[in-house]
Amino acid sequence: RKPGDPLSLTKVPIISAANTPSDDTSTEPPLGAINWKHNLVFIWISQFLSLAGFGFAMPFAQYYIQELGVTEEADVLRWTSYFIASAPLSLAIMSPVWCMLGDRYGRRMMLLRANIGSAIVLTMMGNVHLAPVLTGGMLTALQALIVLRLFQGFFTGTVK
Repeated sequence: RKPGDPLSLTKVPIISAANTPSDDTSTEPPLGAINWKHNLVFIWISQFLSLAGFGFAMPFAQYYIQELGVTEEADVLRWTSYFIASAPLSLAIMSPVWCMLGDRYGRRMMLLRANIGSAIVLTMMGNVHLAPVLTGGMLTALQALIVLRLFQGFFTGTVK
């Protein structure tokens, strides 16, 4: 690799008014270079928050479903299993597509897509009680919750 390459491990001289190129050498990357360690930290945080958002509702799903009007225990368990299974199912379907698009357009675009999609879907899930009004009665709040959970799997697949 060349000394000016941002991924180079050789020392790059830092030029300033106080010194000349021969006075000081440093391991600092040149101005404008990509710092992979910095990027790794942000990608790790992004992945952690994305996966935490993906699974945050699991312990509370049955209580939320009961709050949406399901009272029979067997029905609560059935709707909870739909809720839990729907996102991984749609994620399994869409993962190859997102992987192909990530190879074509870059991982950064896929992370942005996943995080923005997650923010939108989770916000809509928090307001799912408005679904009957917003859909003109076509969907109940419970059905809208399952549809949003499917959308969560479709749109929030991240870099694997």
